[in-house]
Amino acid sequence: MGIELNQGQKKLISEIKRFVKKANDPLYVYSGPAGSGKTTVALEALKQSGIGDDYMAVAFVGKAVLVLLMKGIKAVTIHSFIYRTYIERDENGKEVLRFMLKEKLQPEPRIILVDEGSMISDDMMEDLMSFGVQIIMMGDINQLGPVFGHCSFMLNPNFMLTEVMRQALDNPIIWLSQEVLKGRELVPGNYGTSKVLTKRPENIHMFDNYDIILAGKNATRDTINDIFRFDILGRKDHFPV
Repeated sequence: MGIELNQGQKKLISEIKRFVKKANDPLYVYSGPAGSGKTTVALEALKQSGIGDDYMAVAFVGKAVLVLLMKGIKAVTIHSFIYRTYIERDENGKEVLRFMLKEKLQPEPRIILVDEGSMISDDMMEDLMSFGVQIIMMGDINQLGPVFGHCSFMLNPNFMLTEVMRQALDNPIIWLSQEVLKGRELVPGNYGTSKVLTKRPENIHMFDNYDIILAGKNATRDTINDIFRFDILGRKDHFPV
């Protein structure tokens, strides 16, 4: 892999290999902060277990899937993997996007990797587990939970990585996340390719330079999403595209 594994990562790989060997165990969950090598450990464990490419990685949001794809990992959104979509009209006659659980996975992998597990609700995890495929779930117990429902699976993980990899500490996003975990206030300013703001910029096209925006309030998130959809991208409605 071109990196040196720390002791925690080596121990976790051994545990995942034991889990895979016990094919009747349905779920293995581990947690770790950003930069602790969660994905690296999963792939190395599958490689050593002889799984090879017979896996599928899933995540709740498309951005997380894109990050996985950029690392050369087979990945799709969890919705596209286990649900079929259809449109129906609600009691007010408005078109609403609905999801129906698939009868069978096509293709069915030997292992399912769930990334950003803290975002997956218990109901969605139960849907995923209903297919009878072994699941390795990774995430960060310090991150926010699902938009709807609760995620109890990440509350008591089987294993916790604690050490941030040396090369990750040079990433300003990782550094900022560590500052937050330590309870330190983020000072407005530029941090490499990242920026900390206290209010919305006058020129909305400043957002064009960034591909992830974190907001402290839902109202701010809604406003920025609408700016992107309607003012920057020129969309006509709220449906996913």
